[in-house]
Amino acid sequence: MKWGWPAGRFEQWINISVHGLNSVLAIIEIVLPATEPQPWNHLSAVLLVLSLYLGLAHLTRDTQGFYAYE
Repeated sequence: MKWGWPAGRFEQWINISVHGLNSVLAIIEIVLPATEPQPWNHLSAVLLVLSLYLGLAHLTRDTQGFYAYE
């Protein structure tokens, strides 16, 4: 995997375009969903799972010496 900013003009444009388009489509999906919204009590379960996952990532960093997102 290459790191850093792409050298060619086309690679720079496609990199910005792909990530920008992904963000636009994600926002559209959040604002105009095609499904019924989940009940509000579902949010507490999702936040619990995400908190446990983040805690596991930090526990791995402290015990194994690497962070999963570096």
